[in-house]
Amino acid sequence: MSSESRVARRYARAIFELIEEGATTLRQPLADLAEVAAMEDVATLLSNSTIPASVKKRILCATVTELPAELERLLTILTGRNKLTLLVLIGQQVDTMLQANASTVDVELIVATRITAALRNRIAVALEGTVGKALNIEVHQHKSIIGGFIVNVGDRRIDQSVRSRLNGLRAIMAG
Repeated sequence: MSSESRVARRYARAIFELIEEGATTLRQPLADLAEVAAMEDVATLLSNSTIPASVKKRILCATVTELPAELERLLTILTGRNKLTLLVLIGQQVDTMLQANASTVDVELIVATRITAALRNRIAVALEGTVGKALNIEVHQHKSIIGGFIVNVGDRRIDQSVRSRLNGLRAIMAG
């Protein structure tokens, strides 16, 4: 992990804890600031050392309609340390922390043909036992997998498709 990631993680942890304590109004303005800071032109501006940090801060503040005091302080700290470029990392890390702590997990279920609600529920029950949280399942159809299913849970993938099995057999037979 780079030193910038470690620094961004400290700020993200502090904001995450504030959100967990009830300051839920921080989430959207932080996401908006991070989105603006990630724009190519703004990122170039933030990394330009010839532009005064106070000007950079004013530009960022102008992009958010209501800026909570906590985020105002964060911007002041980052401005003073010339680290406004960390906003993107901070936003990403807070989002990752919130998703990891959520009571539900988004799951993508990819199937070859339409499935019944009963089968979807059976799959959901089986996955909830593995994941340990309630699931928000979104079903997609892709005929290219031939049969079976693929489940994407966060950065994990469970591939039980016929196409994957055929590719595995092809690799074994090819030697």
